Amino acid sequence: CGDIMSWGWGEHGQLGLGGTCDQATPQIVRICNRPSNSSISFRVYCGSGFTFTVGAT
Repeated sequence: CGDIMSWGWGEHGQLGLGGTCDQATPQIVRICNRPSNSSISFRVYCGSGFTFTVGAT
């Protein structure tokens, strides 16, 4: 598991917070979809109007 911080323009849900509201302050986005004893790494990509993550085991 891990956490990233997300904030900014969220009109299209690109902040990963489950909604479409803008966020003026950093909000925690929990990345945890694996059992705690497994290893996974993530890369987070951000740009003008988009954000996405890529995970690998």
